[in-house]
Amino acid sequence: MEDRYAGDVGDFLKLGLLRWLCSDDGATPIRLGVNWYLAPDEFHNSDGQHVGYLSPGNRHGPSLEQCDPDLFLRLGNLVRSRNRNVKGLEESGALPGGTLTYRRRLSPARTAAERSAWHREALERLAEVDLIFADPDNGVCGDPKVSRREKYAFMSELSDYSTRGQSIIVYQHANRQPGGVASQVQTCLRTLSAGTGFTPLGAVVGRRGSCRFLLIVPVPQHRQRLADVLANYDATWRPHAEFVQFA
Repeated sequence: MEDRYAGDVGDFLKLGLLRWLCSDDGATPIRLGVNWYLAPDEFHNSDGQHVGYLSPGNRHGPSLEQCDPDLFLRLGNLVRSRNRNVKGLEESGALPGGTLTYRRRLSPARTAAERSAWHREALERLAEVDLIFADPDNGVCGDPKVSRREKYAFMSELSDYSTRGQSIIVYQHANRQPGGVASQVQTCLRTLSAGTGFTPLGAVVGRRGSCRFLLIVPVPQHRQRLADVLANYDATWRPHAEFVQFA
């Protein structure tokens, strides 16, 4: 996540899913924690400018608004404000009530020891929630020596959340890997299954702006609750996003 993305169509899709999963439906609410994996803003591309969905006359705007009118209003206000950043997003009311967040910035210059300390601080901050949303720029990586590591969530970090009983949702950017989106989704889910030891439910594939996956891995005590909520997700959010089950 970068500050410049706040309120774009990718945010609308991922926050819409989080609000859907943590909605108050009469059952014991699922409390959300967000680790933004906040990275420094980059300016070599047009990422973060995908806010046309909020403009009158946009062909997708009206149907997106129908998916979550309150979220559409809040993100519109954020984008039009002078406070378009992750802090402003947290203050906008777009996140489910009671959400805890961690937004200490990840620097490209962090050493392995500094990254470890950053992760321990995140674990402590988000200890009391049921569901963790990890929002790295690019997605999941198993190699802590990867270049541009501030753009990834390490598998070892994600497994620390699931090991202590927290379900996880992870952002993953689609790439040009052979096999297309369907193959990539299942590959990512198998990687998370192996890394966490838990069976994924599946992924939400977002199809507005750039293609992205939101990978969902519940711990046993949350599995049925999340599955029940996702059962009705497609009816509201297609064709902008769809839930794909783990095969």
